[in-house]
Amino acid sequence: MKRRLPFIYILLSALFLLGSRFYVFAQGTDIKAYSFPEQTGPATIGSGTVNIEVAYGTSLNGLIATFTLSDSAKAEVGATLQVSGVTPNDFSGIVTYLVTDTTDASTQNWDINVTVAPNDSTDILSFTFPEQTGPAVINTNNHTVTIEVDYGTNLASLTPSFTLSAGASSVPTSGTTSDYSSPFDITVTAEDGITTQIWTVNVSEAPSNETDILTFSFPEQTSPAVIDTNNHTVTIEVDYGTNLASLTPSFTLSAGATSVPTTGTTSDYSSPFDITVTAEDGITTQIWTVNVSEASNTENDILAYSIPEQTGPASINNGIYTVTITVPYGTTVTDLVATFTLSPEATATVGAVTQVSGTTANNFTSPVI
Repeated sequence: MKRRLPFIYILLSALFLLGSRFYVFAQGTDIKAYSFPEQTGPATIGSGTVNIEVAYGTSLNGLIATFTLSDSAKAEVGATLQVSGVTPNDFSGIVTYLVTDTTDASTQNWDINVTVAPNDSTDILSFTFPEQTGPAVINTNNHTVTIEVDYGTNLASLTPSFTLSAGASSVPTSGTTSDYSSPFDITVTAEDGITTQIWTVNVSEAPSNETDILTFSFPEQTSPAVIDTNNHTVTIEVDYGTNLASLTPSFTLSAGATSVPTTGTTSDYSSPFDITVTAEDGITTQIWTVNVSEASNTENDILAYSIPEQTGPASINNGIYTVTITVPYGTTVTDLVATFTLSPEATATVGAVTQVSGTTANNFTSPVI
């Protein structure tokens, strides 16, 4: 017959064994797991240290950690009991957890070191030229910068000023003079030293607002036109006898400008004539007044000459500049009055005496000059 152990003995033995196992399982001052919602990867848990990285831009003040300790342990920071997923701390410096085993009061300090991941942003945040006409348009989807500069700016030699995402660098750098006459690429490298992005800068020249007449001419002109850019006038002289009512000018304007009337248009310039010039920008206009004068006649011919007493027509020789005329025998030639016609606008004098046709008497005893 088998001998049976008393029930109470078996029960006490079982409880002893279970209690021993529980005691071994529950003891400890370890941090077994540690995480933040903002982390970039698993925490590294070492001997008394936890190293963990959070995403760039995360505020370290007020982070709430989720952690697992040894089963019988509790954690405190200073006098504050730490509750996983509940208690916030400022991790801008090392935070030390005091982990205490509640079964035997043993303790372990754990240093929690939280770092912020380097920025992987590669944005151009602002972009300017001293010559710009308005703010740059920065397209973060297409990674382009579009900007306009003043008319006449040398696009081949522009010096931009721009800012980048925090910690990023670029080639070329801000303040570098480069040729922007065609689309220009700037390579931005993020703070992480890995992520890069090429940005294309498109620079355009503003339309001109200039409304100048640069040159002006007529085929009949006697000398170059005088162009007054202050008073916006053109003064020009044409040959004597030119029909001022039907003149056809040729002129040039500021780049991109247009005019009414256009160059090559025949118009009446017998009085001051207005030309309206509109700049390339389509907005700015200027009225120019063209003043045309007829040159003085350079002809100095005697076209007709007669004396009442003459016996036949006068012989006028324009080659040797002589007038020969015969009067009847016995005519007194000391006081003859001639009637004559000169080139238009011309005048005649004998010595200091102005000659008046049909009025002024001269002594023709010898040739009269």
